[in-house]
Amino acid sequence: MNYIKLMMAFDISGNNIVEQKEFVELIENAMIYTNSDQLPASPRGGDSPPVNAKRASPKGKNQDAVPMPATLNLVDTINSQDRLNAKQSINYMKELLEVEKRVEDPNDDIEKIFDKITAWKKKAGDLDQQEKMVAKMLKPKNKLKIHNMKTVLQKLNELKSKIGLDNDEVSIIAYSSIDRDWFTNMIIMQGEFLKWFNLNFEGEGREEMDFIDSKTS
Repeated sequence: MNYIKLMMAFDISGNNIVEQKEFVELIENAMIYTNSDQLPASPRGGDSPPVNAKRASPKGKNQDAVPMPATLNLVDTINSQDRLNAKQSINYMKELLEVEKRVEDPNDDIEKIFDKITAWKKKAGDLDQQEKMVAKMLKPKNKLKIHNMKTVLQKLNELKSKIGLDNDEVSIIAYSSIDRDWFTNMIIMQGEFLKWFNLNFEGEGREEMDFIDSKTS
């Protein structure tokens, strides 16, 4: 993970600012206790280091120190009930290949997605009202720290009829937002996903142009 992607991981809300609340929450997550000696495997393979770190009891209270994980990775930020097993990850990869077969010219599809999202946002009113509407609509029903393919598709399927997206367009948004460093875990780059909805594609700003280039090249 390079520096930019590391900062994106810190930016949980995807607003390009690492807020104090986000940073504190990440630190707290890193200090989660566990009574298990089995740690999640590294996405790059290899064994996880042994659990041997201990934390002193708070406020000087005399109680047994509890071992905590020696490592914490992005997979740990996915709610346990949403984490993918190997079979689910493989099925998502197969679906990606099927979408690639059906989509003849992704450039045309991406332009259609831009147009549909822009039209949907305009119904909310001015830019400020659009921003508030998008934030409300993208808010997950269940609390989560970061999306994976399962949760992002759940959210997109809630919105597709409102925006007028078809199944392949939903897949294009989701699969183009995957963090390549965590491809096997199907973890979504939060900032990249939110750009589909937060950028003004009618404008000619550098950020909008760079985003379009990254999706069509």
